[in-house]
Amino acid sequence: MVDLNEVSEEEIEKVCEKSLEEGDVTKPELSHEQILNALMGIEHMAHFEWREAALEVCPDVDPQELVEKYWEIVGRDTADSYVTRLDKTDPTFVRDVANSIAFSSVAMGEDAKVIKGRSEMEYYVRWDRCPWYEYGRRYDAVEEDLPGCDKWCEVVIERINKYFGTDLKFETIKAHPLGDDCCLRRIWSEENPAEKYKDWDTPIEP
Repeated sequence: MVDLNEVSEEEIEKVCEKSLEEGDVTKPELSHEQILNALMGIEHMAHFEWREAALEVCPDVDPQELVEKYWEIVGRDTADSYVTRLDKTDPTFVRDVANSIAFSSVAMGEDAKVIKGRSEMEYYVRWDRCPWYEYGRRYDAVEEDLPGCDKWCEVVIERINKYFGTDLKFETIKAHPLGDDCCLRRIWSEENPAEKYKDWDTPIEP
């Protein structure tokens, strides 16, 4: 009978070496899709677990203020990654911004699509399903969902405008937390950046 209560480091090394030599090893085999799906779930849960821990350690902090600050920081870093792939002299600039937002959303497991509006200066991003909202319900934090998303969009658009000197705008038309069947945001520009900045060369610093 092996006594599992007492074991030396030397014994551990010998046992592990023996099992490795004999091939008595188990390694989980996951497809890329399984890994990505697992990571997306971990990402969403980690946000709410972080929120729970922060509020327990700092009980005087306003949950809404904490979450909006979080999304402000995320929006800052997201926008700074977008500007490296955007060109305001391109006629598709407004659509490209909308596509960037949809790309980030799909990468996080959301069902997002870009819909053309009345011209090349107006596009809609529609989310038919969003795990952030679903996890918000699970963790009893739905009231923070819409303000958090709006803060993220606000900062993303603000920083893109600051970097390119453009005048993009956004507004939330529908939202799951409001009881709507989807989330819908309008992104538009009253001016045509491609025409106004056709001779633009060097961007300002973000």
